[in-house]
Amino acid sequence: MVTMISPSEYEHMYLVDQSPEAVFGQIRMLRRQMTKLRATLEPAAGVTAPAGPEIEEVQFDVNRLYLERAKAYYAAMGGVLQPTPAERRGQALDSRMAAIETVEFSIGGYFGGHDITTVDLTTGRIRRDHLPESQLGRIQFPPRTTTVTDFITQLTALHLGEWRRRYVEPDIMDGTQWELIITFSDTHYRFEAWGSNNYPYNFANLEALMTAYDRLTLAD
Repeated sequence: MVTMISPSEYEHMYLVDQSPEAVFGQIRMLRRQMTKLRATLEPAAGVTAPAGPEIEEVQFDVNRLYLERAKAYYAAMGGVLQPTPAERRGQALDSRMAAIETVEFSIGGYFGGHDITTVDLTTGRIRRDHLPESQLGRIQFPPRTTTVTDFITQLTALHLGEWRRRYVEPDIMDGTQWELIITFSDTHYRFEAWGSNNYPYNFANLEALMTAYDRLTLAD
């Protein structure tokens, strides 16, 4: 589907008055398209990823909206849909998001050191450091705040549960390394993802979120 239309237009054109079989066919097609787009945006080691925001990334995000609309329509018709492994991982993490305790994100390299951002959602405190400290010391950002609820909403929109646990380009020895660790108050489970010169397709959105605020407010 090359032409990008709104989810409402998509529903009217491809779902309304269709049989359950036809709607299920749309779901399968969208899932296949998203798999292909992800393979383009997150290429295997040794393959260069597209530079900058590409049409494939826009298509991926729009297809996700179409897929959610199609799945809801199928369920309203009485259809029972089994989630894919990626969808199952995403749902499992999404169900835990309200219990997030801390989010730690680090990025850097051997020569420039690492920037580390730690967000404590129980206190609203955001700490930023640079290691080794002797190079730059504490990073300073202008005052910017949002609520814990809004931060969780933005984090959830990244669909981290669908990420691979590691993204590695073995042909580059130095370069940039990154790591994301999320802990939860109700379980010992930790979400961890890391990479070396390789990234999830929406990694830039994570970077933007982790540098957007200097404090979270606990009340909405």
